[in-house]
Amino acid sequence: MREKAVEYIYDSLVDIVGKENVVTEERELRKYGKDQSFTKPRNPLFAAKPASMEEVQQIVMMANRERVAIFPYSSGTNLQGGHIPTERGITIDLSKMKRIHKIDTISRNAIIEPGVTFAQLQDEVQKYGLKVLTAPGVPAYGSVLATYLDLTPLYSWCLYSIWQLLNIEMVLPTGEIMKTGQWAVRSGADTPFTWVTQFTVINRMFIGAQGTYGVATAGAINLKTLHEVRKVIFIPFQTIEEAIKAVFEIRSVEIGEETFIANPLYLSLMLADRSPEEFETYRKNLSPWTVILVISGWQEEAAYQEEDLRELALNSKFELLTELPGIPDAGEKILREILYPRGNDSQRLYKGVCNPIFTYVLPKQIWKLIGITEQLAKEYQYPSRDIGFFLLPLDYARGYYFEPSFHRNPEDISETEKVRTLFNRVSEALFQEGAIFDRPYGAWAEMVYNNAGKFHRKIREIKHMLDPENIMNPGKLAFYRRGVIHG
Repeated sequence: MREKAVEYIYDSLVDIVGKENVVTEERELRKYGKDQSFTKPRNPLFAAKPASMEEVQQIVMMANRERVAIFPYSSGTNLQGGHIPTERGITIDLSKMKRIHKIDTISRNAIIEPGVTFAQLQDEVQKYGLKVLTAPGVPAYGSVLATYLDLTPLYSWCLYSIWQLLNIEMVLPTGEIMKTGQWAVRSGADTPFTWVTQFTVINRMFIGAQGTYGVATAGAINLKTLHEVRKVIFIPFQTIEEAIKAVFEIRSVEIGEETFIANPLYLSLMLADRSPEEFETYRKNLSPWTVILVISGWQEEAAYQEEDLRELALNSKFELLTELPGIPDAGEKILREILYPRGNDSQRLYKGVCNPIFTYVLPKQIWKLIGITEQLAKEYQYPSRDIGFFLLPLDYARGYYFEPSFHRNPEDISETEKVRTLFNRVSEALFQEGAIFDRPYGAWAEMVYNNAGKFHRKIREIKHMLDPENIMNPGKLAFYRRGVIHG
């Protein structure tokens, strides 16, 4: 890029957001140019921190004129290379856009900007007896809106999974403003604004799109009731087959709100505070597999659920625990993690970096996929005890979010290369066995799109229509349609 063009871009950004909100130092730009994934690091040319939709729009319009790439960034918690530039361009850091425009206590939703974090929103909505839908891998300082746009799995899903994000306000790649659903037809500033009719179908274009179709500057998101009773039940199992069977029985009768399965490595890191010694002690005390179930409701409702669960446990011969042996306050720690998650930060306690694989699978596939993962780890002389497994049931446990993860010391070059190779081999093996990668980042993108040629061509056509100058996160592409991308 010519020096005069660089100067013009810098001056334009200063005019739009102010000099104090333009990042130019290479050291400061590093946070935008790398994460813990295996994506090649690359710093942006500049990072700009707009404070409003109008400033975002001006940046996008300038980028169109100059044909310079732009890369949306909110909190940097994607950890799969989603925000890392593919060329020298402008990172749009949305973290200053932290306004909560509205909390609707009747319809249980909120209108927020992309810089609003889970912790910030959770603090506010709890005043009204509500809670935010959090994600297992995303820490409390992560962006709520970006997490939902990424279709990250949640501890507690809405009835229909895409409805955690109701309507959105977008700056399209051309600089035009688009609003979806009822937001698009709102008339009059004094008109009561409810979210009864959402028209969510158009939102699917922007869910999982990795910021390639536009920059979200506001969104209406779903909230849930924070019930007066929240009780954690632990159910230990020796085999994953037993755990899967029990979860199916429990979810079939709609007992509990948050439900997940974890192996000792994943669960012990979730429960440990900061001490490696504490984590190792916890890991030794845990069963090979633990189902974690949170019963929520009003007093009488929660009592009925617990009574039904105990009857089910008696008939199916599994054990219910309210605490875990040798792990004090385990239930309280789980409740804290669900409301204010540490996410992937807790998983880094072991070696410094954790590289997870995101997939969706059928229950009947799980035991085989675990076996494949462990067998490949053995071939690469990677200890199976250093593999974390996290499973989240979907749709009455007829499907699962399945996440194996590999821990490594980032300072150990040999171990890092081993995990990189193992990570790619396991990803390929899971894909060949039918696992769905609905967020194809990095190496996953090539793997997925090579097996979905027609689909890939069509979304490239849509990308070109929306972004004729190809400035919006170029080199990346996604379009949410679960069940088709594996086509």
